[in-house]
Amino acid sequence: MKKSVDIIEEDSAGKPIQLWTGYNDGPYAEFRGIPCYMDTRAEVFIPKLNHQKNVFHEYVSLLYGRLDYRDFLASYHFTHLLTSDIDPLYTYLLKDPNYTLLYDSDTDETLEKQNGENVEKHYRIYKYNQR
Repeated sequence: MKKSVDIIEEDSAGKPIQLWTGYNDGPYAEFRGIPCYMDTRAEVFIPKLNHQKNVFHEYVSLLYGRLDYRDFLASYHFTHLLTSDIDPLYTYLLKDPNYTLLYDSDTDETLEKQNGENVEKHYRIYKYNQR
């Protein structure tokens, strides 16, 4: 996770970051001062507490394909997306011309390996291609 956040910060070159992360991947970025779409404090993402909308329901709908990822992304202005292999954006954005792949842990030979397998789950970082 540290390497992923370092890459995002380096790519942003001091400009504001609007970061997509899945449910379990936001806390470290938050710790580093980067606000995220979702993190493990699910309770703050329900309308009763945030006085806006049910972000947690939106997230689950995206994960299970009830919400088209293009419609979802059109309603937000993410500069970067930190995706993991349990996230549909991990795969969908790879062929989406509006996003550039900045990093793929599958091809990173500097990560520690144990018994020939990555210790961590797989991550990809995408950047929105601003027009």
